[in-house]
Amino acid sequence: MSAIVKVEIKQEEELNECIEEKVFLNNEVSETIKLELEGAHSSNATRNWKEEGDSTTNNKLCFKRRLIPKTNKDLKCAQCDYVTHSKSHLTDHLLTHKILKDLKCHQCDYATNNKYYLKRHLLTHKAAKDLKCDQCDYATNNKSHFRQHLVTHKIFKDLNCAECDYATNNKSHLRDHLQTHKAFKDLKCTQCDYTTNGKRNLRTHLLTHEFSNQLKCVQCDFTSTYKCSLKKHLLSHNPTKFFRCVQCDFATNSRSTFNKHQLTHSTVKDLKCNNCDYVTNNKYYLRRHLVTHTAAKDLKCAECDYATNNKAHFKDHLLTHKMFKDLKCNECDYATNNKYYLRSHLLTHKAAKELKCAQCDYATNNKSHFRQHLLTHKIYKELKCAHCDYATNYKPHFRYHLQTHKIFKDLKCAQCDYATNNKSHFRDHLVTHKIFKDFKCAHCDYATNRKSTLKTHLLKHESSNQFKCVQCDFASTYKSSLKNHLFSHIPVKYLKCAQCDYATNSRPIFKKHLLTHSAVKNLKCYHCDYLTNNKYYLRRHLLTHKVAKDLKCAQCDYATNNKSHFRDHLLTHKSFKDLKCTQCDYATNYKRNLRTHLLKHESSKNFKCVQCDFASTYKSSLKRHLKMCPV
Repeated sequence: MSAIVKVEIKQEEELNECIEEKVFLNNEVSETIKLELEGAHSSNATRNWKEEGDSTTNNKLCFKRRLIPKTNKDLKCAQCDYVTHSKSHLTDHLLTHKILKDLKCHQCDYATNNKYYLKRHLLTHKAAKDLKCDQCDYATNNKSHFRQHLVTHKIFKDLNCAECDYATNNKSHLRDHLQTHKAFKDLKCTQCDYTTNGKRNLRTHLLTHEFSNQLKCVQCDFTSTYKCSLKKHLLSHNPTKFFRCVQCDFATNSRSTFNKHQLTHSTVKDLKCNNCDYVTNNKYYLRRHLVTHTAAKDLKCAECDYATNNKAHFKDHLLTHKMFKDLKCNECDYATNNKYYLRSHLLTHKAAKELKCAQCDYATNNKSHFRQHLLTHKIYKELKCAHCDYATNYKPHFRYHLQTHKIFKDLKCAQCDYATNNKSHFRDHLVTHKIFKDFKCAHCDYATNRKSTLKTHLLKHESSNQFKCVQCDFASTYKSSLKNHLFSHIPVKYLKCAQCDYATNSRPIFKKHLLTHSAVKNLKCYHCDYLTNNKYYLRRHLLTHKVAKDLKCAQCDYATNNKSHFRDHLLTHKSFKDLKCTQCDYATNYKRNLRTHLLKHESSKNFKCVQCDFASTYKSSLKRHLKMCPV
């Protein structure tokens, strides 16, 4: 049953009175209109008005509109600084100041003072879609939306920009585009130095200066100053997913998210880059890609030499210069200026894991982590390298791999001969040239320029080991150490070498092993004829060519450039032995020595020779035996 909305005559009378009370019309303009109308009437007194028929009234209205100067804004709102020369626009604007909503929907709690908005809203309750597209399955009840959709099927673009090659069929899009060619920004924020040419952009920006979030969710404590953000949030409380993909089990309540998802199933890429062979189905991705071909960086940081063409990246960078952290966690002392980081952090405090894998016992609350995990169960690798047999399902890993085939290094260090194609590696390298260490440990004299390294170091000062093995008494403060340890409890080795009988469950260790079978040594030393396939070995070797010793012991004259050797040396000055054996009085400061010692207390000998009855608890002993085994 369609909803019937009754508009009282009293409402229209009140609105007219409101206009008469709150609108100021300039006297000069009104007198001009009156005089010109009288002049026009006297000069045409001899004309037969009867012959004009009913068109006389319309001509008078058009004549009045032409007399009002377009450049001046003559109708002003008494409650705010809104001005216009259109009475209808002012009428619509005055409705925004009314507290009570007179027009209400009988099917939901929607209320408004604008008749057009109410009629448009009532269409959302219609189950049937009256307006259907003949070229695709699009259907709607909104005429303006339908007209906009029909434009998407037009091959030719009728509206062209005179200053560049931009073309479109949408007038509003063309107007927005023309604003980008304006050198000056006409609309300025009174509270900061933000400027723009779009009224909508200015209104959205002004919301950032509001301290109170006016829009609140009735089901949780979510608040926002943006209406669109609240609408998007309310979808998360809907248990039923209306938009479901027919090709996979993806479901959502967001139409825009659903449209993006459907593009992932499309094999044909319609949007192509004119500068390279990049193709995509996503307009946003294409725009973001085109920025990479721009030589000049338009967005520059005033506090450092950072420059970019990506607005989102620029905003994130500016937050790094803020000394205070505005966004704080209510459950711990975590603070940040990035909303995304805060949301990701809050998930760590949730006890229940909502996203669970159907193929294994993996569970998480992080959607991106969950999507990455699901890729591990895929048998086929969709992303394959054209230069070698590398294949993966991870796009970041694939991009990183493609850089290894580039002969030239685009990113070069100005202070040394280091060069790379990886931006993160380049940033990490630049940190090594800094004399001062920005991140310092509060418990000891440790200092570093990497935040991640400091976090790892702080775990050493924790007394309790948070990560514990459920199958044995192993405990650690490092999550990565626990993951590596869990491999030791798996009896089956999934990663097996095709050239020998080596097998393991650790992918990094397996990759290192495969390098031992490679006859070609790709990594060369520039100072001598040393060759290797292992980057770590090359870095360690290069230290032997350094004359100066950067790491010096404060208690003796020992000096070295090898960090691991330096750490081992510092342990020799400790009077107490921190690592003790639970079965005897053995004590040491070296973990590897303790692990080797614990093997003595094992009754079973895990390392056995397949050619004779030799068995040992030490892997090194088995290796020595295999070289001398007589069988």
